[in-house]
Amino acid sequence: MANQRPHLPDTDRPDRRKGPAWQTFTALSLILLLTICPPAVLARKTAAAAASTTDTQVEANPNTATFQLYFATTRLNEGTTRSPKFGPHRHLNTGTGSMEFGIAGIHEPAGLISPARAKDGREYKRLLRQSADDWRKQKFSFLTTTDVEGFFKKIHDWDGPISIYIHGYDKPFEEAVEDAAMLYNEYQEYDPQRKFLPILFSWPSVGFRTEYGTDEANLEWSTDSFDAFLDRLLKEKKPSSTIDLVAHSMGARLIYWYLNKHRESHGPLFRNLFLCSADIDFHTAEEKKQLLEDAVTNKIYIFVSDRDKPLILSQYIHSQPRLGRPIDPPKFTRQRSQVLTTDYLLQLTTDTGDLLLGNDFTEPTDVRRWITEKPSLSREFGDKSRFIDVTNLVTKDFGHGVAFPVVAALMAGQKMPQLRSSTVHKRPDRTTLLLHGGKPKHLYRFLRLEPHEPQVAPEAHK
Repeated sequence: MANQRPHLPDTDRPDRRKGPAWQTFTALSLILLLTICPPAVLARKTAAAAASTTDTQVEANPNTATFQLYFATTRLNEGTTRSPKFGPHRHLNTGTGSMEFGIAGIHEPAGLISPARAKDGREYKRLLRQSADDWRKQKFSFLTTTDVEGFFKKIHDWDGPISIYIHGYDKPFEEAVEDAAMLYNEYQEYDPQRKFLPILFSWPSVGFRTEYGTDEANLEWSTDSFDAFLDRLLKEKKPSSTIDLVAHSMGARLIYWYLNKHRESHGPLFRNLFLCSADIDFHTAEEKKQLLEDAVTNKIYIFVSDRDKPLILSQYIHSQPRLGRPIDPPKFTRQRSQVLTTDYLLQLTTDTGDLLLGNDFTEPTDVRRWITEKPSLSREFGDKSRFIDVTNLVTKDFGHGVAFPVVAALMAGQKMPQLRSSTVHKRPDRTTLLLHGGKPKHLYRFLRLEPHEPQVAPEAHK
């Protein structure tokens, strides 16, 4: 289908590391990381929080940071009330709950240029990478805790939109705050006149790529606390305040689990849902998509990427496609006994090289033939659900990063003139095709976003 400028739907303004599955995933993770970058690059940044202030000082000095956001976390405060420090450990419930609440302040990087200001698609993609690097260099200007009643009083008194960001796996607390600040700073680029309340929900991710199993356990443990947090937030907010939920990677599971427990809820709970690189079983998500559709007044945006390498590894370890990559992994063996053989390692290196070279995994010959013979196969994922393909935009975190400017534009109901869009279809996963005798019952539409390059007029003949 011919490329066109994006015209997107408007908005209303226990240690498990010893098991064989874990050993497989750890080996694959290390192999993939060593394949695509030198060991020196694997060292992670751990930003130290600056000296914190009290709640009174924060309110009295609103200019101590260029950006402030509220947070709720199930991480253990390993510091003090005045100088909190949130690491990878669980805040176990000893009678007062498992939640900590607070405010984080962080400065906008010096010289930051938002992709929203890019003159063309090439610059947009460059700034997308650059802004992520710039935010990673930032440190807190303050970090403070607040009591639960003070936190929800802010919610109760707020009159305007609220946005909640839930991070994914492999995220220390500092990086989760930086990601949330990046998202909400981009939102202000698109809608500078509208005040909104930014909130981060952070769970005890260890912050290392090889700790996938530990993160899964910590996320599951955080479920009840997240449910209680969201229940009270929905109760305390003003009826006129809308909520946008943005969830990344493994963190998207919290939304599904929450809605599964609230099947009997009457009426929508949120305005929009953004599921970015969602590490959720695709078939489960497909069966439960009505839960999401019933929960929103506007849209559900599902961000996917063919080159999302962490999701490819998740596909292998779970033996099923993920919502953030609802197609089969490229050429990976399905024989676990072959995982550490020499032939397998060579094949994995080849597959990784194919991904880095930018091979296209959409619209192969059979898909084009199916859609040509029967155009009615094409359909959206749901009445309110839209797949947004950012394969050719996201390069950070091995293709697993969030396209924050795109999320922000959709949240603000703004267009992105630096990007062009085209509708593509992907080959269904092997399990789906097996069920239907090798031919699809339908083909989902994916709105692929790519840098828009201005056309250069050919030189006139002399």
